[in-house]
Amino acid sequence: MVKQNNHLSNKVEVYIDGQFFFWLQKQTLGWFVDPSLLLEWIEEELGTISNAMYYHRLNPEGNKEAGFLRALYGMGFQVITRPYREYFAADGSDPSLTGEIAIEMVGRAPLYDHAVLIGNDRLYTHALRRLHNNNKLYTVFGSPTNVDEELLAFCGQNFIDFDDEDMNMKDKVFKEQR
Repeated sequence: MVKQNNHLSNKVEVYIDGQFFFWLQKQTLGWFVDPSLLLEWIEEELGTISNAMYYHRLNPEGNKEAGFLRALYGMGFQVITRPYREYFAADGSDPSLTGEIAIEMVGRAPLYDHAVLIGNDRLYTHALRRLHNNNKLYTVFGSPTNVDEELLAFCGQNFIDFDDEDMNMKDKVFKEQR
């Protein structure tokens, strides 16, 4: 990823697909990202965060996640929750939540300069293409092993692999377990 020279004047919006973010950490990375450190890194490297949104499907036995969701509010996230659903796509993604995130990202584009997405579905490719065509910057975080190939190909150098040793993201955003 190429660092923008005028990045500090950029207004950045962050969009996180909570289900993907959780499984990325648990099954692919094997370590957990501290969301507050991630926001700090984004502010230092990409610009001023004007809005950070975390989309999440509520677990019917949500006792475990209530504290985490409260903590996200405290970190500055707007938490968008939807009721739990039994149906998911074959890859475990949630097409309706993906669509909601993509629509929100494009609809809010006049309010920001740079979109940051943590998501894996190819449905995001069209939204990012729309942003690109409107001279918006975008960065997608994930892991190449679980991000759709079409999305990965479109992102090119605008993709940040959490496990890329050259980027050293683990040292910057790792969550210490207590």
